[in-house]
Amino acid sequence: MKIIYTVIIYFIGLGAGYGQQVKVTPTSEWVEFIGVNSVNIKGYNGSEIIIESDDEEDEKAITVGLKLWDQDEFISDTKAGLKIDQKSRALIIKQTSKNYSCGEDREYTIKIPKNMNIKYTHSSWDGDMLYIEDMAGSIEVSTNYNEVILKNVTGPMAIKTVYGSIDAEFSAVSQEGSISLYSVYEHVNITMPKDTKSKFNLKTTYGNIYSDLDINVDKSKSGKTGWTGSKLVGDLNGGGVDVIVNATYDNVYLRSK
Repeated sequence: MKIIYTVIIYFIGLGAGYGQQVKVTPTSEWVEFIGVNSVNIKGYNGSEIIIESDDEEDEKAITVGLKLWDQDEFISDTKAGLKIDQKSRALIIKQTSKNYSCGEDREYTIKIPKNMNIKYTHSSWDGDMLYIEDMAGSIEVSTNYNEVILKNVTGPMAIKTVYGSIDAEFSAVSQEGSISLYSVYEHVNITMPKDTKSKFNLKTTYGNIYSDLDINVDKSKSGKTGWTGSKLVGDLNGGGVDVIVNATYDNVYLRSK
């Protein structure tokens, strides 16, 4: 069954230039981002998804009624360089056009209801910053080049990046599902409340593990891995949700707050 929805577009001033605002009412619990290069995702106590772009629209394309060619089809662009599609499983937001100015791409600020679940995928070299703040739902990220910053989140989550670092600050740690953070070439830096109930499995092949938390370490399962790596298995405050962290070529930092 096809779902009908309304996209409302407003033209507003953002900074020194003109930007755009798009509002969408989601009909599912998930929002999926595909190939959005640089984005700030912020949770808020509302029911709409609000998208703001820092760039002007392409006047030539709009005035003559042109549609954007995207891979294998012409699409009606949202005039913010994004394609928005409501599916039964998720609301999908895909970056379809790029606007480079002196090497800089568009940047988006997207507000979503804080209890929604997020899925973000990006595979190309032009991935930049992924910033997620004030979210209480599940978060799934798979990217190659993006730096991932998470602030005031709870999990559950599964974050994987190849060439980017991961910095995650938890307001609380949900016990509803596991937390997995994996960076191949950069560090993983975690901050969480010291009263968190969790079971840790931390590993680095070529780096070190640092923490100021009072972890009950299982020494039979912990220690060096190979010539240069480290592994730590243990629990905090009697154990709880699984926290699995791997930074292959860099360090793991686990901090209390």
